Amino acid sequence: APLVRVTFAANVLGDVLTSFTRPAKDALYTGCYIFSGSFLHQDAETCKVRNSQAVWVILALPYWFRLCQCVRRYWDSRAPSHLLNAGKYGAAIVMSAVTAVDWTEHGMSSYMNRLLWCFFFIATTLYALAWDIRMDWGLFPNEFSFLRAEQNS
Repeated sequence: APLVRVTFAANVLGDVLTSFTRPAKDALYTGCYIFSGSFLHQDAETCKVRNSQAVWVILALPYWFRLCQCVRRYWDSRAPSHLLNAGKYGAAIVMSAVTAVDWTEHGMSSYMNRLLWCFFFIATTLYALAWDIRMDWGLFPNEFSFLRAEQNS
């Protein structure tokens, strides 16, 4: 995406890939659970996919692709809204990185670990929700949104 203009097909593919990040994580865990034989011993600890950095990178790639697409769209149009949209995907990458690390192993208390986790999930969710409601769904338009272009200025 950063080297060529973003086409409609590339945009839809990026949206589809970002929509499948959670099911992909669940599929990775399920595959590990079944193929490792953990289900025979009721051992769910074998497949703790959450802490695997390789899994985190794979699951963060769709967000990275969408972030690159938004930056490229900004580069082509200079519309600041594309940077705000890129921020949504950047926030998702940061949230994924923060929640992929078990901070208790680095000296943080379990309470602070959960507080950090909740903060990033809530902040990222609110950012994405605000963007979706205002920009993607077109709700809460500004006072000039129903006027013709020549009357907007």
